[in-house]
Amino acid sequence: MANSVHASAVHLPVVPSARPYSYSRLRRFGQCPLSYKLHYVDRLPAGSSAESDLGRVLHRALEDLVRDHVRTGRKGPLDVAIAAASYQRLWSESRLSDPAVFGEGLALVKRWAAREGIVDPEAVLGIECEFELEIAGVRFVGALDRADRIAPDAVRIRDYKSGRIPPSRQEVDESLQLAIYDLVAAQLWPWAKRVEVGLDLLRHDRVVWTERTEAQREATWRYVLAMVERIETAEDYPARLGTLCTHCDQRTHCPAYGDALSGRPRPGAATVDQSDLAAVAREREELAGRIKIATTRKDALDEVLTRRLAHQDDLVLEGRRYRLVTATRKDYPLQPTLDAFAVAGVGRDYALTRIGRADTQALRRELDELGPELGPDRLAALKSTLEASAKHSLSTRLTSTEVAS
Repeated sequence: MANSVHASAVHLPVVPSARPYSYSRLRRFGQCPLSYKLHYVDRLPAGSSAESDLGRVLHRALEDLVRDHVRTGRKGPLDVAIAAASYQRLWSESRLSDPAVFGEGLALVKRWAAREGIVDPEAVLGIECEFELEIAGVRFVGALDRADRIAPDAVRIRDYKSGRIPPSRQEVDESLQLAIYDLVAAQLWPWAKRVEVGLDLLRHDRVVWTERTEAQREATWRYVLAMVERIETAEDYPARLGTLCTHCDQRTHCPAYGDALSGRPRPGAATVDQSDLAAVAREREELAGRIKIATTRKDALDEVLTRRLAHQDDLVLEGRRYRLVTATRKDYPLQPTLDAFAVAGVGRDYALTRIGRADTQALRRELDELGPELGPDRLAALKSTLEASAKHSLSTRLTSTEVAS
């Protein structure tokens, strides 16, 4: 076993005739049967996005960095400079081009390398560790981003995530992906009496862990079998519109998404029976998805008008006038703001509790209240100091007003 865990794949007894299943396959069918059909049955090409491409570059950079330590048997801290060079090389091989996205990813890789600290090659059980295992006759495949021995009888599995919105504690504890990885770890390393599974949240600079009980493991493999049976016996694959549709890599092939994008109503749409709560929930989620899809379309139309307005003051179309309006926002760094109040004679604790976040509205309110107490000279000096430290930012938005006939 000591030799196999560092290999690129670990093979357990399988059923050769069984169709391979994975977490991704189960998740896609659960979210939208039509997306599943387009991807796995029709095998239509999947779309991509800068976000998903960046995620792949980040994954490979982290994996290569740790793999280098394992290959050379070198125990010690990760080298931030090597991490940056690896990310740069992988970026150059990708389809990405936005310099802001490059800088964002570079910062994430460097911060992760610094956080990870010392890597012990002897403790690393697997990097992008591919697996095949059998769950009651069903062949299950996938890969673990990282597996480590954290004690003589304990294993820790982690999955790198580059999403912007962190999962809640409940979402981590109930994650199907982590539940499946827990089953995998229990079979790959049967000597482990304890298995920790977690998500390494790169944008949030932390790892969230959970552990599974034997009862939860049984529930997981029974759920997997139930989902596989549902997929194997499926006769139709209905679209399930929801808020995830705008991120679906099959949306360009989906007629339901196209209808929602164009504003066409769903065929057969009718008022839901309010006593049927399941139907209420389904329609509610579909409407939420349609609203998000329609917003995506509106943003695209706004971009067309905005490009034209970059060269002229306004556009009068279909009885409405379109203009670009620029707003100025001022943010006040907290420490200089508190220092300025202190010079004016306002205590730090008082100012901190009253202001909290030093935005324009909060400061204006406080200055109005403190004006009579400070007097005109000290108030003017305070305002001057604050303005000198304020950071200005501009934002432009498209406005639409009706043209008087």
